[in-house]
Amino acid sequence: MGFDGMTKGLNKSQLQIIAIIAMVMDHTALFLFPHMRLYYTFHIFGRMTIVIMSYFIAEGYYKTRNVNKYIIRMGIFAAAAQIPFYLYEKTGEFEGVLHFFAGNFYSRNVIFTLFIGLCLLTIIKSELHWILKVLAAFAVWVVTRHSDWGIYCLLWVIGFGIFHGRRGLQMCSAAAIVLFRVFVKLKPLVIILFSGGAVTYYSITMAFVQLGGLLAIIPLMLYNGERGNAPRLGFYIFYPAHLLVLAVIIRFLQ
Repeated sequence: MGFDGMTKGLNKSQLQIIAIIAMVMDHTALFLFPHMRLYYTFHIFGRMTIVIMSYFIAEGYYKTRNVNKYIIRMGIFAAAAQIPFYLYEKTGEFEGVLHFFAGNFYSRNVIFTLFIGLCLLTIIKSELHWILKVLAAFAVWVVTRHSDWGIYCLLWVIGFGIFHGRRGLQMCSAAAIVLFRVFVKLKPLVIILFSGGAVTYYSITMAFVQLGGLLAIIPLMLYNGERGNAPRLGFYIFYPAHLLVLAVIIRFLQ
């Protein structure tokens, strides 16, 4: 059951503020608490952001007046966020460009992944033949295989989009994807243990930290369908801006 017709609950602006706070906690954890339990705590809450933002990508698909303009707008923000993302990831601009085209690990920012997820959802909801949709899904997987949050972001966007209007099924699909991510993280560790190897406390802990994505389900179930008063594009402006600030802080601390 949803809350779309009610005034109580949380509006989009409030949910995006929660996502922003969780994102800042996640991105500041490494250099604020490199060897403390708070490091893992911050990362747990940080897992909420991508789930909430994926939800609003799917929500935006249904609420926008012009899907094509929505896609173009997301593409522009993805491009604008790329250089701040390079700087935060501690690579030079030229080196970052090479990583982008080579498809190296985490070479594309999360807004790019959300943008591709929106494109895929648009294709899936179109009248194209199912074979073309399958080919598009494969192409999208190739493009985002080394993007921030990659396949998981795509799955959340598609899950929220396919089950739009059925809040319970949306949240069940989101939870299943979170658990799938934990399984993917744990599988190689289990293989190492059974083969007589050793795994680190960090690797085990970071696998279970992914369960923090389940925390996003609570505020999303309280979403009342209202927009709120925050700037419509606030998150997409804040994302590259805070990466630039963090890049400066990290270089100053170094």
